[in-house]
Amino acid sequence: MRALIFLFTFCVFSLHSTRVQEFKSSAEDFQKMVDYLAHGSGKWMAPNPNYNPENPGSARALGLWFDKRLKGKLLHLSVMIYRGDTAYVTSDAMWIWHPGTQRIEYTEINLGGRLQEGEVYFNSEHNFVNRNFQHQLNGQISFARGENIILTEDRHKTTSYIFDNDTWRVQGSLEWKLTKEGEGYKAIKRQ
Repeated sequence: MRALIFLFTFCVFSLHSTRVQEFKSSAEDFQKMVDYLAHGSGKWMAPNPNYNPENPGSARALGLWFDKRLKGKLLHLSVMIYRGDTAYVTSDAMWIWHPGTQRIEYTEINLGGRLQEGEVYFNSEHNFVNRNFQHQLNGQISFARGENIILTEDRHKTTSYIFDNDTWRVQGSLEWKLTKEGEGYKAIKRQ
């Protein structure tokens, strides 16, 4: 039954997204994305808009740490939170150029066990979109989208959306700055 519900939901989402399907990705787009996100230190930081200095457990900033693997055939990401001068890993992700589907494919898992999987496509020279399914531990599936705008060589903006009641609702927006190696943290904690 769960598989049938997933299949139905996937079909509805796919039909709704046919307008987006006119945008395709290529191996060149994948390489452009890898080269941009992993250049320099590959570490991007954004202030946490929900930071509460009164709460010692509140993260002051968020981080995206990218690195090329397998000679650039895989882009790895660790999503970080910064508490004090320590960086903590909250999830890991990877992007690949899939030669069979001819798409940039994405998979992420967080500490809580939520799994996201989807694809990336470019809709302009400086704008790429990550569209994915979020699989919750209780079996629920939601649809999400992240729009990434390359502003400069060392800045980009991400706006995240969730598909809710037949419409895309904004979840949040962050502007990321490329940091120098070691900037903003002294230790890394993996859990």
